Amino acid sequence: MSISEELIAAYQQTIYRVLLDGASPDIDLRVGARSAAMDSLLAERGLECAAFISSCNPRSHALSVAENLLRMQQF
Repeated sequence: MSISEELIAAYQQTIYRVLLDGASPDIDLRVGARSAAMDSLLAERGLECAAFISSCNPRSHALSVAENLLRMQQF
């Protein structure tokens, strides 16, 4: 599957929010940008890296809000 330049630009412009437990503030991430808050969280947990996976918009094909919610509930 080939990804268009427009789609790559959209990914790079998006802010990805990491929702934490409520005791800590959520963390906003952007592609290619370092996050001091994420670095701190990883260090606190003794980790060097993390990965984020979402069931929303598989293979970059937009789904309805209802379909995205259903898929997220299945995990």
